[in-house]
Amino acid sequence: MKKIKILFPFVGKTLGGSHISSLMLIKNLSKKKYETLVLVHEKGALTNYLKKNKIKFFTQKNLDKYYDGNLIKVFFLMFKYKCILKNLKIDIVHTQDTAMHLTWLFACKISRIHHIWHQRTKTGKNIILLAHLSSYFICVSNFIKQNLPKSLINKSKLIYNPFLEEKKIKYKRKLNILNIILIANLQKRKRVDIAIKIIAKLKFINFFKNLR
Repeated sequence: MKKIKILFPFVGKTLGGSHISSLMLIKNLSKKKYETLVLVHEKGALTNYLKKNKIKFFTQKNLDKYYDGNLIKVFFLMFKYKCILKNLKIDIVHTQDTAMHLTWLFACKISRIHHIWHQRTKTGKNIILLAHLSSYFICVSNFIKQNLPKSLINKSKLIYNPFLEEKKIKYKRKLNILNIILIANLQKRKRVDIAIKIIAKLKFINFFKNLR
């Protein structure tokens, strides 16, 4: 039985939860059914993570050009990426952020290769409308799905992000002070303000006596 070959392209310069989530997806796909290839456009935080965790990836020359807000550039690039898809004999391309969606979408379309658009955040209406060209559309939350154009809602499939369950730690001593740390980018969609209000509310109602 021939394996289905799936390409997972990444920019490579940054590393975040969405990247780790995609790598977990790759790890858990059936090795009997699928062959996965991780392609990285540029070296950076992600490539360092891949090397550290001994995850195989590859790159090719002149991959430093990809969608950066200029759609005209992407139209010129699609023929180049079409050749890459043909040479690698790819069956499916899975993308997980706007830069990769719009870099590979058109190449997949003219190559008649399936494209999976994995939407992890709410994005602009003009960008999301291009997802109609994709073969499959996945969103990671009801919030994202509810904000989609009506024409995309029926096409979309809701699949929650996987997560790692941390080992439970038993503390032998009582905690007199509970320290809570919030780690997030200062972007509106991260809703840091809500977390701050919740922590303040807990302190106000004396839920934790010594909350910092």
